[in-house]
Amino acid sequence: MQGYIVFYNEFVDIQELYILCAAMITDYSSTIFDYAHLNKPIFLLQEDNSQYKQDVGFYFDINEVGRFPEAALNETKLATQLTRVGAIDYSQMISRLMKNDKSNSSENILKYIFTDNIEKSG
Repeated sequence: MQGYIVFYNEFVDIQELYILCAAMITDYSSTIFDYAHLNKPIFLLQEDNSQYKQDVGFYFDINEVGRFPEAALNETKLATQLTRVGAIDYSQMISRLMKNDKSNSSENILKYIFTDNIEKSG
């Protein structure tokens, strides 16, 4: 996949892009929580961070739960960042914020719903 740049649009399944991409560059999107499970680098592009913090605010400081390099605005510097970044471990963020996010989560939810309903109706 080296040498390719993939851009997301509404016609592409984002889950497929997660697998294809070597890194993610995002602003304030919650996609970081899904992508973190892959332990691939996530770069933040937040030029308006101070204004966003003042206007909208954050639930928590994202940098307290993981390493999120700031994406360079210059494309040459960004290319250097992307080629030099190593693996990033997001297990701290996953265990703190997504402890119930497991590979069998859907199955567990369905079991909980249907078991609960069977017990109530039975």
